[in-house]
Amino acid sequence: MLPPAIYSPTLPPEVLTALTGGDPNVLAEAESHALATARAYLAPGYLTEGLPPTGTDGIPGALARALADLVVHDLYTRLDPQPVPPLRRERQAAALVWLQQAAEGRLDPGLPRRSPALPFGSNPKLSHR
Repeated sequence: MLPPAIYSPTLPPEVLTALTGGDPNVLAEAESHALATARAYLAPGYLTEGLPPTGTDGIPGALARALADLVVHDLYTRLDPQPVPPLRRERQAAALVWLQQAAEGRLDPGLPRRSPALPFGSNPKLSHR
């Protein structure tokens, strides 16, 4: 699981417990979806293997906020027929925009950049011997 402090700035613990029904597996699944989304956006340009596995600290601040917003939105979508609050929809949309801008290199997600692939056989032939 992601560090619990990742949610505290925007979501009281009792609300998080209510959204998950107290089931840590529900939270773990939502976190897994959020990490997969972040990796999908960032993998082309960044070493997403550097994203900490669940249960560890060290997620860069802005990325942590984006992940938290994605997780909370995912949890709200599981409540049927409860509509997702507008604030949560806005924060999820902002998190996706942030990930897109980070993927484009306009923002720094705090992850190491992926080295460009070296083209195989890219040297031109110098002679025709």
